[in-house]
Amino acid sequence: MGTLIAVVIIIALIFYALRDLLIDKDFSAWTNIALTSLILFTVILSIFMILHNQPAQGSRAPETEKEEPAPEPSEDQEQFTDEQREQAARDLASEYVAMENECIKDKAVADCAGFTTDFIKKKYDINDEEWEIFLNEAETSGLLQSTRAAQTGGK
Repeated sequence: MGTLIAVVIIIALIFYALRDLLIDKDFSAWTNIALTSLILFTVILSIFMILHNQPAQGSRAPETEKEEPAPEPSEDQEQFTDEQREQAARDLASEYVAMENECIKDKAVADCAGFTTDFIKKKYDINDEEWEIFLNEAETSGLLQSTRAAQTGGK
């Protein structure tokens, strides 16, 4: 609907500009009409772009462009497959290690591991027991070590 309205307005502006252009052969009037038409076209196009990019009512615009990794599912969630659980654990480990490395690099916090742990637990609403289970499984399987090696480029 918005596209149709924009096209009709643009065509009306073109006819308006041509009518005056054909009647009056004066160059200053022609430039005045052309500039006025260009300004109106820009305003209408801007309004159309703004209205066209508005999310539909009832839907939510994405908060970030980057997809956030899925949180570690708890043990009582049987609907997840083993592959989904492994992927969630890899994503969680990757985010944990990246944030820990950034914290260490910035030297802003004395206890980077604790700070990172608290942040991840709050972000994904993980309790202490679930976090300990994740850490134990990640250390046992070597997930954190392989993630650290991958993020540091194998150094």
